[in-house]
Amino acid sequence: MRTTLPLLLALARLPAHAAPDAPSEPATVIVPGTRIALGWPYSALTAGLARFEDERALAPQAVLRFRLLLADGVTRLNNVVLTLDEGDTLTPVPLGEDGYFSAPRMQAARGARLAVNRNAGQFDGNRTPQPDVRTPGLPPNARRLGDLRLECRVKMAMAKEVIGFAGSLAISALGGIDWCAPRKGGGYGLTAERPVARAQLAEGDRTAPLPVKHGRQIAVPVADRSWSDAALLILDYTSD
Repeated sequence: MRTTLPLLLALARLPAHAAPDAPSEPATVIVPGTRIALGWPYSALTAGLARFEDERALAPQAVLRFRLLLADGVTRLNNVVLTLDEGDTLTPVPLGEDGYFSAPRMQAARGARLAVNRNAGQFDGNRTPQPDVRTPGLPPNARRLGDLRLECRVKMAMAKEVIGFAGSLAISALGGIDWCAPRKGGGYGLTAERPVARAQLAEGDRTAPLPVKHGRQIAVPVADRSWSDAALLILDYTSD
C-alpha cells in the first residue's frame, strides 16, 4: 500500500489531546465513463471485521456496521450505489440513505475495492468508511463505552491496513499513535451524526462531562478503566 509523505507529516502534527479519525488512503478517482467514481481498499474493512471478532468480549451483543460520513448540509444520500469491485466482478453492497452499510467478511480478490459509482459529492470521499459498533436496545442518544472501546480497536486495525508496514514503521519512529491507549488528556475521537450540545459519561450515580468540539467531535476516554464497559456516553443533541 502506498504511503505518502503528506499523510505522515499530518500524523506527526496531530495534537496530543485529540484523537483523529483513521488515516485514509485518498479515494481513487476514476476517469469519467468507467464504472466507478471513488473507491477504497476492501482489505481495510476485512481487517476491521477480523479485529471485531477477536475482541468482541468488549461488546458481546454489539453489531459492526460501517458508514460513509455525509457531507456538510447533506442529511440523506440520494442515488448513491455502493459495490464491491473485484475487477471482473461487481457485487452490490446495500447502502442506506443514512450512509450505513454492512460488509461481509469474505475472501475478496486481491486488490478488491469498495466502490461508489456516482454522486460522490454527497459524502466525504477522502476518508475511509468509518466503523460503527453498537449494542441493540440502547436509546438513540446513548453509546455503550465497551462498544466505543471495540470501535476504536476496529478503526486502528483499518488504519494500519491502509497505512501499510512502511507507514507503521514511520509512525513508530515519530513516537507512535494509538488512539485506544492511555494518553494525557486524550481519547477516542468520535464524530456524532448530529450537532451535540452536551456530552457526558454516566455509570450508576457517577457522571463526568466531556468537551464537545466543532459541534460534533467528542474525545471519549476509552482507556480510562475506572469506567466499566457498561458505562454510557450520553449525547444531548441540539434542537433542529
